[in-house]
Amino acid sequence: MKRRLFAHERELQSWRSLTLTTHRVIYLDARHGLEGTTSIPLPHIQWTRIARSHQPRLVLLAGLLALACLLAFGRGAEDVAGILFVLAGVAGLAYLSTRRAVLVLASGGGRIELLVDPSEHGRQQARDFLDAIEDVAGRSGPLAEISLAT
Repeated sequence: MKRRLFAHERELQSWRSLTLTTHRVIYLDARHGLEGTTSIPLPHIQWTRIARSHQPRLVLLAGLLALACLLAFGRGAEDVAGILFVLAGVAGLAYLSTRRAVLVLASGGGRIELLVDPSEHGRQQARDFLDAIEDVAGRSGPLAEISLAT
């Protein structure tokens, strides 16, 4: 499901499922056979970021389970300690699987998040696309309107 462009709008650049136009950024989200799109007008983009995403609660859970394992082992409940040890390991592995690099575009209450290849090349491609967005947004924002009016 590709979004239609306005009559006076043109596509400037595309990268993965993001499209930069002269007026907005369009994100095509196609997962599990369902497609959806999110569009953020360029003047409304407040910030961009490439960051790591993770679930630190899982590390806390793994630590608490490991502590409970030690307590159970100290009280002589080896079978319970073994189960708690396995659960702590599962929580630790779950945490490691949630660590990802993401590209984020934010506008008020809305945001676009896209997983990025964590390699140096993948992060550089994401940074280049964000630079293009910020460049076009800077030219189409309030400062551009002021300079055109003078």
